[in-house]
Amino acid sequence: MTSNDALLVCGSGVSTGIPRLSCVLTNASGYAGHYGMYQFCKVCDHALNVPGSRNKRGNVQIAVRHDGRIVLVDAGKTMRESLLAHFPAAKFTHIDAVLLTHGHADAFMGMDDLRDLQMPYKTGPGDAAVKQQSVLPVYCNKPTYETVREAFPYLTETPSPEEASVRRVAMLDFRIIQDKQSFEPVERFRIQSIPLWHGNQYVSLGYIFYALGRLKNAKICHLSDVSEVSPDTLDFLLEESAAAPFDVLLVDCLLKKDWYSTHFGLPDALELVRRLRPKRTLLIGMTCRGFGLHDKMNKELHQLQETEGLRVELAYDGLLCEF
Repeated sequence: MTSNDALLVCGSGVSTGIPRLSCVLTNASGYAGHYGMYQFCKVCDHALNVPGSRNKRGNVQIAVRHDGRIVLVDAGKTMRESLLAHFPAAKFTHIDAVLLTHGHADAFMGMDDLRDLQMPYKTGPGDAAVKQQSVLPVYCNKPTYETVREAFPYLTETPSPEEASVRRVAMLDFRIIQDKQSFEPVERFRIQSIPLWHGNQYVSLGYIFYALGRLKNAKICHLSDVSEVSPDTLDFLLEESAAAPFDVLLVDCLLKKDWYSTHFGLPDALELVRRLRPKRTLLIGMTCRGFGLHDKMNKELHQLQETEGLRVELAYDGLLCEF
């Protein structure tokens, strides 16, 4: 089993996931809607019908492995399917901590399934001897915790190990972090949270992962749900980039051209990329509209390498970067 430090993109798509139900049904019916509003969606058709399609996208989710320890970022609606599809192939076998970016369904609504990543074990005969594995730490800011508590009250009231095993409830230890804070979810795994605007006055957290790779000098910046970067956050990112470029920048990119109130589009993402100049940029959170097929869009983005020295590409579910 490999223990190389690595980034695994478990999910790279919009909250609905790709293929979108609306596109699949419209494609099947041939109905164009009022004023021809809807057209046949090649992206969703490819995602639905082509095995291994890189146009098939779950909710945005990444996992980062460092010194054999694995931290999962977000646990949204498609978490179970994403981990089943991509953890085994990447030889990711467990998780040691969870980070949540914000309190929307695509970031936390799969948390009930975390119980299946905590395997019970027996210390003797009978149900009384069944124990649950150690508590799984979950890091998030206070507003996100309150949202999770309302949706999953049984996950925020930690049962005893014996009770958790009998009920098959995830044993989670919620740890509230500040919007901007350095912390270690597991030993020697340093992470920095940074605040991002995700629509009007709603904060989503970005994360920077440090000291990765054999030389302990690689770093990843994950900005998954962002509509605007505040001046203070931008200054911090510029300082980080000046000290050492990000090896991988993952950045929100919902649409190719159209404006959207709660997410970056391609022009916004590229503006930030040009400021930070990471070694590699992975665009995440894409919907089907506007981009076209994955491989064709990446050929278009490859031109930025030739014209501006920027390596930018659409991410895909199952993408593995080793350091």
